[in-house]
Order: sequence, then C-alpha cells, then structure tokens
Amino acid sequence: MTRLLPLVFALGLLAPAAAQTVAPAGHGETCTLYLEDGVARPGPALDPAAHPRQRGAAVERVVTEGRSATFIVDYDGFTAQARASFQRAVDIWADHLSSPVDIRVDASFEPLGERVLGSAGPFVIFNFGAGQRQTFYPVALADALVGEDLGGADDFDIQARFNSDFDDFHFGAGPPPPGDFDFTTVVLHELGHGLGFIGSGDVDNGNASDGEECTGTAGNGCWGYINGMFFGVPFIFDRFIVDADARDFLSASVYPNDSQALGDLLQSQELFVESETVMALYNGNAPIWAPAEFKRGSSFSHWDEIIFTAGTPTALMTPELGPGETYRDPGSLTCAFFQDMGWELGEGCTLLVSTSAADPVPDDVFALVATSGAYGDAGPNPFTGATTVRLAVGVPQRVEVDLVDVLGRRVALLHAGDVAAGSLALRIDGARLAPGVYVVRARGASASAVVSLTHVE
Repeated sequence: MTRLLPLVFALGLLAPAAAQTVAPAGHGETCTLYLEDGVARPGPALDPAAHPRQRGAAVERVVTEGRSATFIVDYDGFTAQARASFQRAVDIWADHLSSPVDIRVDASFEPLGERVLGSAGPFVIFNFGAGQRQTFYPVALADALVGEDLGGADDFDIQARFNSDFDDFHFGAGPPPPGDFDFTTVVLHELGHGLGFIGSGDVDNGNASDGEECTGTAGNGCWGYINGMFFGVPFIFDRFIVDADARDFLSASVYPNDSQALGDLLQSQELFVESETVMALYNGNAPIWAPAEFKRGSSFSHWDEIIFTAGTPTALMTPELGPGETYRDPGSLTCAFFQDMGWELGEGCTLLVSTSAADPVPDDVFALVATSGAYGDAGPNPFTGATTVRLAVGVPQRVEVDLVDVLGRRVALLHAGDVAAGSLALRIDGARLAPGVYVVRARGASASAVVSLTHVE
C-alpha cells in the first residue's frame, strides 16, 4: 500500500513500511488559483521555498457532523469571518458526499503572494484493499471505500492554503459585491479537487529544471508522473477519460505514455468523461478542459470552461472563477462523476443527480435546442471556442445531423445513426469554423428540425 502527500497540490512519498515522509514539492496537476485579467485562473503549484508554511499562534479544530459525512478541519490563522466562510463550504460537502470515516482537512490562512487566492489537494493512495488496483485514489475516498481510516487519526486527507493578504475576498453568505470573489465558492472548488476531481495528465514543456515534466521531451504527454518520478499508476479520474471516438486516454496502443500522440490528445479540445452516471445525466460523454495549449494546473482536471459557462450548474469545477460567481452545491455532473469514481452520494448529491436530468421528452417532440432548458444543458450561443446543441426526440429513430453554412454547404456531419428517446448532446468545435452564422440541421424518420448558431472570434 502506497500513500502520497497532497497533490497541491503538494506531493511527497510516504513509504508505509518505514513511515518515512519526504518534504512536499510541486506537481504538474495543480489547481492553485491566481488572479489574472480580473478572474481566478489555475496555475502551477506554489513553490514551497517561496511560500513556506507559516503556522499561526493557535489552531482551532472544528468537527462538522453533516447529514452523510463528518469533516474535521484544523483552522490555522483564520479570522472569524474567513473561518465561517470556509466552514460554509465544508458544510456543503458534508451534506453531498457520504463516508463512514471522518474526512480530515488541514487548512491555513496565511500570506501567499500578491496574486494568489489559494490552493488545495488530496493525499493519495493505491493498492489499499478496495477499489481498482494500481490506481491512485484520494485518501478520503479510499477511507470511505474500506470503511476505516487508512492513515490513522492524526493524518490529514486534504491540505488547503488560502491567502490572508488577498483583499478581494467576500466572506458573507450572499453573493459578493462587484469585483469581489466569493470565498465559500473558492473553497468549495478547491475542496472538490481534494476529494478527487484531479487527474495526472501532463504535457512536457522541455524545461527539465522546473521538475514538472514527463521525461523531458517537449510536447510529449504523460500520466502517472509525480515529482519527476514515474509510478506507472493512473489516478481514478484518469480511468474515465476518453477521446472523441471513445478511445481510452490510458490506451497504450493508441496513446503510449510519454508520447507525442498523448501530448496532442491532451491539447486536442477533444477529451471527455465516459462514465455510467455522467453519461446518463448528460446524455453522452461530458467534455473536460483540454485547450489547444496545455496549461499546467488548468488543463485536464476541470470541466470544459467553454461548454459549462459561468452560472450553469456544472461551472463550479471549471478552471476559471470570475468575480461574483457564487455556488452553493457541487453541481449535478460533478456529483455524478464522484459517484462513478466510487463515492457514495449524500442526500444533497443524490437529489441533484436524480432531479437534474433533462425532462422526459414527449412522444411528439423532434427538436434542436442551442440554449439550456427543458432538455438539458446546451449553448452558449453565440459561441467562440466550442458549443453544444441538443437534439430531443420523443421516439427512437435514425437521425442525421449536420452543420451547414449560410450558403447551405455542409461543414460537418455531427451525427448519423440511431437515437434513443430523450436528448442527445452534440458538440461543435469552433476552432475549425470561420466567424459567421451556421445552421444545425437534423433529419429523422418522424420529422426534421433546424437551429441557428453564431460563431464569433
């Protein structure tokens, strides 16, 4: 059984036989949030040398017995307002996931640099007697799966650090004033990574000196590398990622580890979560963030920023958080993905997953929709990078869907085949389109439908 320190996301190796701890160091898959261009964007892990842990005069321990999980948080350096806001996020997760084992969080509020908002990440473990073998799990999930505390009562499951010098946090219960960031939302996002919304996909930039590489070949993609060490072990998150043709991200024959092919895939804008509950809820594979230029800390370990726009239910776990964005639950797709990774859902997530699916489609409906509504999430429209259109059909039938320009010329074939009753998500990649107006055209056995889209630069 092997256990690692937090992916902060700071990682270090614990050899269980000798109980030896190695000092934390940076890792490629981080979600440290920085202020850039007026929004919070993920970036590289905090440099431990530049930001050594500053212990406060006293640590306050708060035990939260939620409806389905108990969290124990050690608060170090928090003001009363900041602690109350952080605790609000803890309370939310305690009602949305279920565990028979206490979930322990090491939380600090300290100076971290001018542009830093904060970061958090899980301790991880593999081959612990449950779940999939040769697969890293966040320790909180591993504990829940085996029903016991694998690390002992004094070990933390999640480490979180937030910037006490950041002036634009809003600590109140309601939405923040213009220009401020809702602290509860930021913490809710970071704890989501600490509970398992994190993968190990990375792309080498060829700079061996930063210690966040594959084997040093620029442009190569890899997985399973931590602090420059190759464990050959994917994260549970990684095991559900596929390409546009539903080929496995971990497929050695298609995407060898540490290869240009894998690097291209990680920058293809064509990566998706394929898991049972997510697919049932989204009516297809759900896109994750894989922009054309790999951004360490941002790419891979988030939902697609373009598809799941600010204010939509899934936007909490997208890479960017704008001032004013306020969320008070994880979102239905995130709950669904956690369930497929192995979490038992608490009452909050159970309610979201059971009620957030698209409304039943009446038998006489044959429609295309380009904005979110009765048949599930769609849009945006107008769009830039990518968008989603939903086809809703009341009865099973064969349907062909294509994208045409204003002159009626086919630009892309979006679907050709059988469609079950319900709604089907169709993703349109704007990277291959010139700006302008397009029409999505669907032709089925029972009817036909069209919807207009506008692509802007």
